[in-house]
Amino acid sequence: MGTVSMHPLDMLGADEIESAAKILRESDPAFAAARFVTIALDEPTKEQVLGYTGGDAIDRRAFLVVRDSAQRKTYEAVVSLSDRRVVSLDHVPEGQTALTEEDFANAERMLKEDRRWQEAIRRRGVTDFEHVMVDPWPAGYLTDEDAPTRRLNRPLTYVRYSDDENGYAHPVEGLLALLDLDRGEVLDVVDHGVIDLPEASGDYTQAGMQNKGNVPYYEQPRTDLKPLEITQPEGPSFEVDGYEVRWQKWRFHRIHRARGWSCTPSATRTGANCGRSSTARRSRRWSCPTATRRLRTCGRASSTRARQVSG
Repeated sequence: MGTVSMHPLDMLGADEIESAAKILRESDPAFAAARFVTIALDEPTKEQVLGYTGGDAIDRRAFLVVRDSAQRKTYEAVVSLSDRRVVSLDHVPEGQTALTEEDFANAERMLKEDRRWQEAIRRRGVTDFEHVMVDPWPAGYLTDEDAPTRRLNRPLTYVRYSDDENGYAHPVEGLLALLDLDRGEVLDVVDHGVIDLPEASGDYTQAGMQNKGNVPYYEQPRTDLKPLEITQPEGPSFEVDGYEVRWQKWRFHRIHRARGWSCTPSATRTGANCGRSSTARRSRRWSCPTATRRLRTCGRASSTRARQVSG
């Protein structure tokens, strides 16, 4: 791919994501069947961002979270897209990756195919499993049996009677299961006894809320609200160029992180100061209050509460 010229904080493109996975797979045959849970920009240092001027050649790097189900191992890696090489590869023995879309589908398939689960659902009067909803939840680390050497999951079951119904209105109480997602096995199904399914629907569609048995129920939509119209006849006051937003005196980068949602890692404000033009640059990294991010200390990666870093 070569050293490229773009802003250091620009998110990875589709071709860069595919290239990152290919570089790691080609580095070791053991990763041929591995699952890539996260492939995102390995963010440069604040000094590199502040020292960047348009057109500078930069080393684009990707950060990867990988699960090797065959070896029951989780890895964190950094690859250089410019040099097409693996910069670092660390085994994370005490860590589990986030659930993937594939995990959700496999958990539902595994549980619905299990005879013990099927019998427990039939005891509750449900014989059609097509619309039954399975919610996979990662197992907590409560005992040695829950150690992260296994990729355990404890899914919950909800009953829907149609594709568009709110399944959370009909939870299946007292039915617990334990899955091993790495091995594709249902380890245990425990039924603590039949508790009747709630009969009331809990839909939030307009048609659903007008059914008398639904919670909430309304006879008709509200008619006492006045129209709300928002127009910009001359267009917006901001400009968007790639991932950069320019608005009044501000210029800032807007990116999305898999774990931190939408973030603003850098911002620039230009204003008048004693008749002279001055520029104050501030680099910030943050994510949602409950999210975590990686901090590097002595070459090691650790997770901690999100904090704001400013300069």
